[in-house]
Amino acid sequence: MERSASMERLDDLNKIISQYKDSPGQLIRILQKAQELYGYLPEDILGYIADKVGLPLSEVAGVVTFYSLFTTKPKGKHTISVCLGTACYVKGAPNVLEAIKKELAVDMDQTTADGLFTLTNTRCVGACGLAPAVLIDGEVHGRVKASDVPELIRQYRQRDQEGGTTTEADTGTNTVTDKTDSLKNHLPPSQAEPIIGPVLSLQRLEQIRHSYAVRYIQRMHPDQVPDWVFQKADHTLAAVPAAKSYRHQILVCAGTGCTSSRSAEIQSTLRRELQAQSLDGEIAVVHTGCFGFCELGPILVVHPERVFYCQVTPNDVPEIVERHIVQGQTVERLLYKHPPEGASRKTIDENEFFHPQIRVALRNCGIIDPENINEYIASGGYFGLAKALTAMKPTEVIETITCSGLRGRGGAGFLTGRKWAYTAAVKETVKYVVCNADEGDPGAFMDRSILEGDPHAVLEAMTIAGYAIGAQQGFVYVRAEYPIAVHRLEVAIDQAHQAGLLGQNILGTGFSFDIEIRLGAGAFVCGEETALLNSVSGKRGEPRTRPPYPAVSGLWGKPTLLNNVETYANIPQIICKGADWYAAMGTSGSKGTKIFSLAGKINNTGLIEVPMGTSLRTIIYGIGGGIPKGKAFKAVQTGGPSGGCLPAEYLDIPIDYDSLMKIGSMMGSGGLIVMDETDCMVDIARFYLEFTQDESCGKCTPCRIGTRRLLEIITRITEGKGTMKDLELLEELGHDIKEASLCGLGQTAPNPVLSTLRHFRHEYEAHIKEKRCPAGVCPALKPKGKYRIDGEKCRRCGLCVKVCPVKAISGEIRKTPFAIDAKLCIACGACAQKCPVHVIAQEGER
Repeated sequence: MERSASMERLDDLNKIISQYKDSPGQLIRILQKAQELYGYLPEDILGYIADKVGLPLSEVAGVVTFYSLFTTKPKGKHTISVCLGTACYVKGAPNVLEAIKKELAVDMDQTTADGLFTLTNTRCVGACGLAPAVLIDGEVHGRVKASDVPELIRQYRQRDQEGGTTTEADTGTNTVTDKTDSLKNHLPPSQAEPIIGPVLSLQRLEQIRHSYAVRYIQRMHPDQVPDWVFQKADHTLAAVPAAKSYRHQILVCAGTGCTSSRSAEIQSTLRRELQAQSLDGEIAVVHTGCFGFCELGPILVVHPERVFYCQVTPNDVPEIVERHIVQGQTVERLLYKHPPEGASRKTIDENEFFHPQIRVALRNCGIIDPENINEYIASGGYFGLAKALTAMKPTEVIETITCSGLRGRGGAGFLTGRKWAYTAAVKETVKYVVCNADEGDPGAFMDRSILEGDPHAVLEAMTIAGYAIGAQQGFVYVRAEYPIAVHRLEVAIDQAHQAGLLGQNILGTGFSFDIEIRLGAGAFVCGEETALLNSVSGKRGEPRTRPPYPAVSGLWGKPTLLNNVETYANIPQIICKGADWYAAMGTSGSKGTKIFSLAGKINNTGLIEVPMGTSLRTIIYGIGGGIPKGKAFKAVQTGGPSGGCLPAEYLDIPIDYDSLMKIGSMMGSGGLIVMDETDCMVDIARFYLEFTQDESCGKCTPCRIGTRRLLEIITRITEGKGTMKDLELLEELGHDIKEASLCGLGQTAPNPVLSTLRHFRHEYEAHIKEKRCPAGVCPALKPKGKYRIDGEKCRRCGLCVKVCPVKAISGEIRKTPFAIDAKLCIACGACAQKCPVHVIAQEGER
């Protein structure tokens, strides 16, 4: 039989299969690599893979159809994917999506007639500080407006014609390649020195730490310098050469947000400028993980002065070098301006965004080079592991974690030490440690930032956990949509192996432990522990009934310990500093600190870590800088799709697990989405229901059918077709779904509906009784939804024409008033926002 076109690259495919087929649970990785090879997964290729790995075609096809990142249909040359996560949604992503549909003349999951573009959407890319975000060929374009769409598409068409590349300067948006293989174009190689290893003893670890102390402490506030710096190292072994010291260290954020804003180019430009002035021997340029202040990227901090520069561009670099490095003066215009008064803040210590924060899980993010194990050791890294292996019994490690009061940071808040104890108690020779890095909550990006900024902390914690429960193998299950995090995990694992801190006979103690990475393939339900374990083993990510719990029967039927990234990131510090130190922070029932991703209608979008019990008011108005443009606060969504929407009356409650549960919400992974007076709470509830209904695995009827019925009812209400009886039905059905669903996704899916009904019932009633959306969001309840220009007041400036994404406005600059064609108008509002005299409004508003 003649080979099909898709069977022509079998040599490459065979190499992929042979690389992974002998490792358990690697079917998903083989399929991911095959899709990279062919662009999609043709039917005959699926049959070939099934035959080679010894599985039925039905099982392989079942995996492919379960995960959203797999496709069995050819796509266009460019794939455009609009992020519809919560932060992007409330900041205008639907308008951007409509503009793209108009520009390309396609609907969702369709390809343009010329075969150039396929349009899709994605639920969250973990880049909430860049909302609204659009991915094109895996590149994240941040802060996209509907008016940007024509130029964005034009640039990609032009690139195809000229064979060139699209840049941030071309499109006017923030861009980062979101493909691991292309990271070299956006992340300059780390300037790390060779690994000083292998590290075979605690004494050797101390020598490396002291060697790099000179560099590490220059980045610290004097009050934060750790005690060990003043202690003399044990030099009974061969001395470690002292690390080079510098007059200044310039730390440049290389997290996803700043990378999308050209921080890699800033680093390269800095190095060239310093070399040109013969300063490269005196000044170090270091790329770090996320500082947390995503709204103001790219961020650059100069040490030892700790001067905090934000929204830096490559063009600003010569001035920074000349004025700050050479002349010793501050570049005032690049300093942070605190809202609302706009006063400058010179140093990171003066910045209100950082004042209430206490960083434990985020302690190294923005401080060390995440691709340099020596810097991690200098920060105290791997000393928790050394202490556990050399000075503690496994039971003592578990007791320390238990007494600290640490609760799981991924959702329900189960006591971490208790989970470790359950797993350790099972009499089984083979056990596993798994890290849940499948951060799928729209609006949550804390796990991504930890993995990008401090990957060794997670590896160290997992190794400590392996020692405590009696496991020798760990797996990190991470979203494929997080390639920078994946890249840094791979680098960290390789370095830990070279240093002897992963693998056989760690620190000469006889304990062995190793870690592998498993990539997700697009399924929110895989955040549920049993679904995640199925996915790690290469199967459909469907949850199963419990008991047995994973602690007894998890991965491949063996006892398995599963925690998320943030939970693990706390472990090394708890072991080093003790349970009492950690338990002294937080509240009686919720110890320690919590990371929150602050996004939506907030001045300071970013990632923060505060003690448990901090109030919403402190976070939103103190750290977050309040609501933009003087708008009124309406609600904050906590806990993502599983949580609830809280009104202003709860701004002063302490945020902890128990307080949030009492008022109908939950901590979840820590997403905080702020909404203002222009947001419709009925529409927000519909948005979350649409998400959970779409992400339901379909295994149990209450979730599969129940969420669909909820969505149908609430959609009717947003269309002005609801009745008061529908509100009773929503509540009754919501409670039934919570009680009867198989896993956490279904059990919490009704929460956004129930919480908005509880706190914003008047908005539901307005939609039903008055056929009116108070916020003016729901399209069916707008008078007509189109915009018009008051011709008598029009200044004829033509600014509206330039921003209209669908060319619906006509007129002549300085000669004739402009007018909007109602048939073409998509009601995106770009023209009204741009009009300097505010003479453009929706029909019915004036």
